[in-house]
Amino acid sequence: MSKERIVLIGNGMAGVRSIEELLKIDKNRFHITIFGEEPYPNYNRIQLSKVLQGDTTIADITLNDWNWYEEHHIQLYPGEGVERINTETKCVYTTKERVVEYDKLIIATGSLPFIIPVPGHEKKGVTAFRDIKDC
Repeated sequence: MSKERIVLIGNGMAGVRSIEELLKIDKNRFHITIFGEEPYPNYNRIQLSKVLQGDTTIADITLNDWNWYEEHHIQLYPGEGVERINTETKCVYTTKERVVEYDKLIIATGSLPFIIPVPGHEKKGVTAFRDIKDC
């Protein structure tokens, strides 16, 4: 019996948490591929303010390190986003011209930060942050 092919778009907390639950169901049932635009394994975004302050590092807030992906036979493509999905052929097309077929697709790409347009929002130094690069 062939493994069910799961593709996750987005290597953040919510998407990877879904993968963790699938692995609990049956760690040998799935062939899992994850695409994440950032060049890191998944990390706790809630702790980004501590990174911004200089109190901690990316390694300190990493939830699943590189070994975790390898141990669970997950194909991670860090630094590679998905730019197109063909639901008829069940394929994703990436920013690095990779084509990957799937049986089930999970899209967990998060959100974008928003600065409320209150007086002073346009001043120098006012910024939003969502990822390590922003910090």
